[in-house]
Amino acid sequence: MMRAALALVLAVFILVPIMVRAASSVPWTEMKFSVCRDGLDPRSWGWGGLRYYMYNMSAVFTAGLCIASSPVLVDVDGDGADDIFFASCDGNTYAIHGGDYRVMWAVKAGYGLVSPAAADLNGDGVIDIVVGGPGGLYALNSLSGEVEWVINGSFHRAVPAIADVDGDGELEVVANEMSGYLTVVSASGEVELRQFLGHEAVHAPAVGDVTGDGVDDIVAVEGSFLHILTHGPSGWSLLTADLNATIGGFPALHDVDGDGVPDILVVAGETLYAISFSSWVLWSASVHGETYTSPSVGDVDGDGEAEVVVPTSDGIFVFSLNGSLEAFYPGVDASFSSVIIADIDGDGSEEMIVARYDGRVEIVDVGIYGSYFGGIEYVGLTGGPIMAPPSIGDVDGDGLPEVVVGSRDFRLYVIDGVPEEAATTSTTTAQATTTTASTSLSSTTQTTSQGTGSVTTSGTTPSGFTTGPAPMVWRPNIGLLAALAALLAVVVAVALLGGRLRRSRV
Repeated sequence: MMRAALALVLAVFILVPIMVRAASSVPWTEMKFSVCRDGLDPRSWGWGGLRYYMYNMSAVFTAGLCIASSPVLVDVDGDGADDIFFASCDGNTYAIHGGDYRVMWAVKAGYGLVSPAAADLNGDGVIDIVVGGPGGLYALNSLSGEVEWVINGSFHRAVPAIADVDGDGELEVVANEMSGYLTVVSASGEVELRQFLGHEAVHAPAVGDVTGDGVDDIVAVEGSFLHILTHGPSGWSLLTADLNATIGGFPALHDVDGDGVPDILVVAGETLYAISFSSWVLWSASVHGETYTSPSVGDVDGDGEAEVVVPTSDGIFVFSLNGSLEAFYPGVDASFSSVIIADIDGDGSEEMIVARYDGRVEIVDVGIYGSYFGGIEYVGLTGGPIMAPPSIGDVDGDGLPEVVVGSRDFRLYVIDGVPEEAATTSTTTAQATTTTASTSLSSTTQTTSQGTGSVTTSGTTPSGFTTGPAPMVWRPNIGLLAALAALLAVVVAVALLGGRLRRSRV
């Protein structure tokens, strides 16, 4: 009996690693939202029979101040290694060469909580880097750092998106502003639209065809308001809905109900909403804690169906595509960093790559091990909080992916896996199925456009939305009120002290 039990244990330890490695040749797609936050990064990796069995993390660059920017990884010089572009709190945007990690250039264009976007805007075959900062929105030549154009404005929290949002066949840059405006800029640097949305700072916009008309739309949030900017034959139209609670993070787009049109995933207050343009709220689910980033979508538990992952200051929530809570991992504060969902080690099971506010980067495989803390395959520790999502790319030119992340300890880190040979057999992944639920929310009153943008109010307004920006309601500026109260307290204290001094002299 003892021998049979021992044989069973040995069989498990021998066969499970073989079965895991057998799936290693399956290409995976990075399940982190792109700079348009319109779905998935389209890059897929073919592991070719290799997998990572351990990891090394190294600091490859030190900036003058913190790095609270999500890096953009793209091979701009054609040498086979992705180059790294990010902004720093020292006011520079840096270009780091892939492979040897030397500085290609540094330009005074950028800030702390901004993240660049990359695309060939003018069609000259050279990738352009778009980044915001206190001085404006900049388009930079990726090879030289030369400033190609700059748009003045309050872009020091900007996370721009690049897409064709007006259907003219050319790319536009969509950028959020602290002043409550959203700006649309042509590829050549002409402002096509600067639309006032409301009194709050506008969060990073999402771009995708949420209306299903074949043209990408703009989804942006500010305060408690959800805004959709669409472009049609009569020009721009703006729709606004009030979610009745402060929206702390970015919106993300994913086809939740399976109708082929992206839906909107957004957290307002302590509620995660899945919103369809055509049928309003598909479902809502409760979360708690603060979040300052977008949800992610991917198969984190290995059941062949996608889940919605919401990181907050209290932990990580995992929901099915029909809104039911599948898991909650408490004590994991990743409130600033969207979770990357990808098979980073090539074993055929997707991992969560979690960048925590306490400076840790964790690679977790819930699908194989069944739990978060039991599924931690790697922990890397930086020297400061992490306040922007990591990125995945081949930054050393070996054909396999690395994780790149910045920290408030001023350093840029690369996590590189050590590969081993493995068997090569293929597997398939089942498609997710969804169900829907109905929830109602109050909508805003109709208003007209504020600011310089040319926005029409024609056409049919879908349920839950009204035309125009947020209503002109008074919202207290808590910071200003606190400063005035402190100043008043100082004046009163000085007056009382002066009175005492005069009485003491008498």
